[in-house]
Amino acid sequence: MKTIPGLCLALAAMAVAPAASADNPVGQTIQKLHLSAQQLLSVRDFLGPFNRGTEVDAAGGGMFILRDTATMAYSGAFSLRTADDGSVVIERISGPATLDGERTVTPPLLLDRKSRAQVAAVLDHSQALPTPLQSPATDASTPAAATPVPSLPREDLVGLRLTGTATGTIAQSRAVFFRDGSGYIRSFRAQLPAAGAAPQPLKIVDRYFSPIQSDGTKVWRAAIIETDADLPVSFVDLQTKYGCDASAPCKPQHAVQAQNGIHLIKWTHQLVASVPQTLLAQIAPPPAVPEQAPDTTAPASADTTPQPLQPQTPEQAPPPDQPSPGND
Repeated sequence: MKTIPGLCLALAAMAVAPAASADNPVGQTIQKLHLSAQQLLSVRDFLGPFNRGTEVDAAGGGMFILRDTATMAYSGAFSLRTADDGSVVIERISGPATLDGERTVTPPLLLDRKSRAQVAAVLDHSQALPTPLQSPATDASTPAAATPVPSLPREDLVGLRLTGTATGTIAQSRAVFFRDGSGYIRSFRAQLPAAGAAPQPLKIVDRYFSPIQSDGTKVWRAAIIETDADLPVSFVDLQTKYGCDASAPCKPQHAVQAQNGIHLIKWTHQLVASVPQTLLAQIAPPPAVPEQAPDTTAPASADTTPQPLQPQTPEQAPPPDQPSPGND
């Protein structure tokens, strides 16, 4: 396996064509995915720089293993791939567990109608929400609840397998970003209890991102919205009761009531920092077409039909027996 420094990861996520080093497997993988500039920025910001004590091993197939540089002990992993809809999918795990691509897990969290409507408004007119929102009912006799809310993207997670260490904190995330930069991140954090201790609730945090925009100078997202909740579900129950074989979608399960409700936070006009010029040029809108000066030429006459020429009648000569005019 090829080992690369963890600090190179953020730079590799910005790789475009010749910018990525041939010796950088992360850059090579990203090049092969043919991501848009918006996706490259999203991947960069999601992965971010790793700690200086972290190294990355390329395991092949878009999978990368994170190790402690001092002991070379396993500390996590992430994978990169694209889906049929053009989105880029990043799976990430840290803690005493590995990704199990043969299993799928669906956390049993269901947002209420109001929260789903706010999330859908952030994703409206984006590739992450292909069905646009309908205008609210204006008829006073029609209740607002009658306006349908589009279904949000299905946010499954890859199954996990515990490593030899059965205690500690596990954090898992799945990020999905579409070519316009819209997308979402579903993540959870679980504390594995010691033997005999009561299991701790799951901390589930979801973030939804509007498309990336630019005016040619700055780059931003119109809005980001986050929901978080604590679910009284253990890590073991999450993997067993709410998991299934990855070859088919998991059967819907009853949602679990969140402890202390679901918290929602929204940020507007969030700038994207440190955008390279090569990517800024790809996101910037095309230059405006200059307006043409108005035509000041006088309009033609209303009747422009050419008239036929009248033949000129030659002047007739006087008869021979009559004197010519002017001759006395």
